[in-house]
Amino acid sequence: MNAPTQSLSIFETFATERHMQKDALISTLMKVIAPPDTSMEELAAFLQLAHKFDLDPFAKEIFLIKARGKISTYVSVDGYSRIVNRDPNYDGCEFSYDQDELGNIVSVTCQMYRKDRTRPTTVTEFLAECIAPNSEAWRKAPARMLRHRAFIQAVRLAFGISAALDEDSATPVSSFTEPVDISPPVVPMAPKPRRQPPSPESVRKPAKTEEEPVSRETDEAAFDLTGLLEAMDGARSVDELKEIYADFEPDSNLQDDPAKLDIAQNAFIKNNKRLAG
Repeated sequence: MNAPTQSLSIFETFATERHMQKDALISTLMKVIAPPDTSMEELAAFLQLAHKFDLDPFAKEIFLIKARGKISTYVSVDGYSRIVNRDPNYDGCEFSYDQDELGNIVSVTCQMYRKDRTRPTTVTEFLAECIAPNSEAWRKAPARMLRHRAFIQAVRLAFGISAALDEDSATPVSSFTEPVDISPPVVPMAPKPRRQPPSPESVRKPAKTEEEPVSRETDEAAFDLTGLLEAMDGARSVDELKEIYADFEPDSNLQDDPAKLDIAQNAFIKNNKRLAG
């Protein structure tokens, strides 16, 4: 008798927080958030995690997906960002990028700082170990995806976040193959200056000067809307569609451009209906 009571409690709590009726909440979650064949127990467990970390599934901060044959919870990079930015001990993070002599990304390092520690938590993720060759998002934006991976792992280590899948565990089995050696042959030559990809701060908040105001072309370069639309059109499952949308982060990157945000959200809804139907 205890399990049903606990399930009803979290449903009612979650519904109350969002000013919804319990039945309407469950119906919406089952239609919009949950994969097919999700049980009420799995939905209750998902809401327990969402409530524990105060994450909003409707803002795509936390997902319920089918991974490796099981219904599991996946926290997006937006979700991890929200978790650490609420923590009073969070003291920012820094990224560094390693590239080969041709400018191809090799690895991304994230240093995560806490005010209550004297040394940062440092995590390096290598593209050759992380890339999912069948993923549109990884093919189109490997540096962005690798930065997300390094950030997420740094958050988990520095702040002890557990009980939810990371991107590696959440990726469907069908998208994994044997690691691919993407590095070019080593050629004896003097190293060329490395080009740093833009930092998240410079991408999301382009510097403005009085002499040269930021143009719409700069805004477009900061967010690859065409890449997002093409990636979503190429998605082969609802889970992959959700992963692509979370990785591109249009809800946060397009806050100042409602027209483009509407395009991204409408494309997500259209493809969700295509794949679910």
